[in-house]
Amino acid sequence: MILGAMAVFLAICAPKVMAAARGFYARLTILSTIVRLARDVYVDEVDTDRLMDGAIDGLLDRLDPHSDYLPPEEAARFGERIRGSFGGVGIYYTIIEGLPTVTSVIEGGPAEHAGLLSGDRILSVDGLTTVNWREAEVQEHLKGPVGTRVRLEIRRNGRETPLPVEIVRGVIPLKSVPYAFMLDDTTGYIRIANFAQTTGQEVEEAIGRLNDAGMRCLVLDLRDNGGGELNAAVAVADFFLDAGSVIVSQRGRWEQANQTYFATSGSRKVDTPVVVLINRGSASASEIVAGALQDTDRGIIVGQQSFGKGLVQRQFDLSQQAQGGGVLLLTVARYYTPTGRLIQRDYGAGTAQYILSGIGEGVRVDTSQGPRFVTPLGRVVYGKGGISPDYAIPRNEPDPVLAKLYSSALFFRFVNDAANTVVVTPQRGEEFRASQLVDDRVLGEFFDFCERMDSSFTKLKLEAEENSIRPHLAAAIAEKTWGQQGRYRVLAPFDSELSAARAHLVDARSLLNRSRSGRAHIGR
Repeated sequence: MILGAMAVFLAICAPKVMAAARGFYARLTILSTIVRLARDVYVDEVDTDRLMDGAIDGLLDRLDPHSDYLPPEEAARFGERIRGSFGGVGIYYTIIEGLPTVTSVIEGGPAEHAGLLSGDRILSVDGLTTVNWREAEVQEHLKGPVGTRVRLEIRRNGRETPLPVEIVRGVIPLKSVPYAFMLDDTTGYIRIANFAQTTGQEVEEAIGRLNDAGMRCLVLDLRDNGGGELNAAVAVADFFLDAGSVIVSQRGRWEQANQTYFATSGSRKVDTPVVVLINRGSASASEIVAGALQDTDRGIIVGQQSFGKGLVQRQFDLSQQAQGGGVLLLTVARYYTPTGRLIQRDYGAGTAQYILSGIGEGVRVDTSQGPRFVTPLGRVVYGKGGISPDYAIPRNEPDPVLAKLYSSALFFRFVNDAANTVVVTPQRGEEFRASQLVDDRVLGEFFDFCERMDSSFTKLKLEAEENSIRPHLAAAIAEKTWGQQGRYRVLAPFDSELSAARAHLVDARSLLNRSRSGRAHIGR
């Protein structure tokens, strides 16, 4: 009977398997023939390595937006995000419709000082058009010795004409927690800019300092955090969840990729109310943390719907298989939150539309029409890609005058101008208040400086925006003296999204009390 069943199976399946194999190898032969003919008889001389790289890119584009192949030189740069720092302008980008497009700006880097924004499309670098540049070419032209200048021309949503931006190259900081401090006597604040090898340790140290300062509630800021290492996200979520709670699971066809991550019984648990602040730039590892705290009723999520990046890539080093091989980043699984929600947003309309709709303006997917999931306390959450906030709030929209001041790097240039003696260095311990860092004399000198640097600015125009400009000038002075934390401590009172998050700390406390009551009931 067994032999008979095997014979039937082989009779049915073997021809299909053989046919599929023949079709696969036939196409490989067609591909190699095309490359050979292009090399030998095409009208122009062909770089076959570049041709094959294009074929590989096309193959992976048919899979999903996040599978990628990195040639050796790009693979060597791939680990820089998690190894410390590197030289350049300080942006993350991707190629969309032939143009490098900024997906996020690294905090504290030169590009942030110059006012670059996510969604900006780079049209030229030092006068050279970037149309159809590969990532290696973008890297080659953006990187350079620290202190040298690079001129960009960008296209920005809402502007009819290209915007020129000059950036001074520098060392790019990759610290995961650029700042953490007390917003008031009881409210702690932690900003996580990325998830890397040191994130868990940095967050633990920040929590310790805030606890010593009297923290009774916490705002965890994950805005514009594009993600990073899975283990770092698990480590951060673990600070807040009971031992044994599911943090995230990954599921795929490959058995080795299937795994569920649980909270441990660590000694440094945070048992205070927490609000997590997210926006459209919060992706991947950020969504794992936000989803874990939302699905376990451990925290309140405030902001805008997150990006929706929930595909798991595994690195395959191809250098052993072929000379000159690079690194293949291949999607092997998908991320699911503790209630079973799929984090990944639909990408059926193509990679370009997927990325642009994730970081751009416009109407987002109505996730309330998606599958319903229920948390342990009976709260309904929806799954249709990304993390939907418990309380949606409008995004901070930059004032046009401020945006132009930043795009011209005038705040940064004024404060760092060696010939400028009007900016008084604040004394150590001075309060982080705009009114104390920028008096009318300094503000007037700044307006004069702007008029000299850019004739489109007039004192009358700038004086009309005085209330908006003063704190940002103060922030530039504070950053020069105290670093990124000083900068944001000045701007925090003017951050409408942060103010909205703080308003929901009372909801976070109520949720935590309900969760504690539920745990006590289960214990009895």
